[in-house]
Amino acid sequence: MVAHGVSDDRSLQFRILGPLEASRYQQILPISARRLRVVLATMLLAANKVVSTQRLTRALWPGWPPDTARTQIHYCVSSLRKRLAPADVILSHPSGYALTIIEEQLDALAFHRLVSDAKAARENGDLDAAARRLRQGLSLWRGPALDGLDILCLGAEAARLDELRLQAFEELVDIELRLGRAREVIPGLREQVALFPLREHLAAQLMTALHRAGRRSEALAVFRGVRRRLRESEGLEPGPELRGVEQLILIAGASPGFGA
Repeated sequence: MVAHGVSDDRSLQFRILGPLEASRYQQILPISARRLRVVLATMLLAANKVVSTQRLTRALWPGWPPDTARTQIHYCVSSLRKRLAPADVILSHPSGYALTIIEEQLDALAFHRLVSDAKAARENGDLDAAARRLRQGLSLWRGPALDGLDILCLGAEAARLDELRLQAFEELVDIELRLGRAREVIPGLREQVALFPLREHLAAQLMTALHRAGRRSEALAVFRGVRRRLRESEGLEPGPELRGVEQLILIAGASPGFGA
């Protein structure tokens, strides 16, 4: 972790929860060259930590790097410094470089903090505050992480961020259901189930919300749809969570008060 020289120029903002962007005073900075974007994205994924020259080399040249790789990386960093000036946010290190910023300058760091705050609020029994923090965190997203920057070695990190986003959404739904807001979460759940048709926990949440809203037949239709998709694509049957929700709905009959 780089502990010194961290920039507090909040006019300079970086976003990776969606397409990669850098801006100052809400004006997008001209960083369009692919190599510059790859270097910037790699450093942002490890904000405030040293990113080795070897790691940057693998990001830029997944196969066989040229003999001039180190020189080209130095050129990329110099070009980024010019575009980010007057803020001096890229520090040189014997083994590489570090992009040094505060939490408020990077959407991913702010998202992590809000999710952490939500967890603490839930543990303290303040569900309204937990839901509020999660909604704030989810509002930072503009699409898949690093959308449009199809780089093999960055894909795993982007996928990890996308999974954290989905987990935060599921956590928010769990809280909203506990707060009796079943009807409010149905539209968002339908959208996510359409995007992730084989994710059983989302389907179970949608079934629960529909049933609590008095829409039992729709809830059971969700189960049938997921079961069909699982059979067709994976050759599997629904897992215990989804089957359990179906059984509870069937046992509860037409009562909308199930699980309240």
